[in-house]
Amino acid sequence: MDYSKAVGAILYVGDLENDNPAFIKAWISIGVRSDERLKPKFDCQYSVDYDRLAAFLRLLRDNDFQFKDHVLVG
Repeated sequence: MDYSKAVGAILYVGDLENDNPAFIKAWISIGVRSDERLKPKFDCQYSVDYDRLAAFLRLLRDNDFQFKDHVLVG
């Protein structure tokens, strides 16, 4: 989905189940998987491994913060 026209849309990134209320309210929600041994139950649309988070954030910045879901796999 192309969210580039969603002016004022909130993108929320979190790594704990405590983030679920914010995931639900955000336009775009991304759970960060920080440890393979942990299996948090995220209520988010997307997820990213911690080791790919910096690359994702750089890509987001380089694309003028216009999120496209094809940049995340998982």
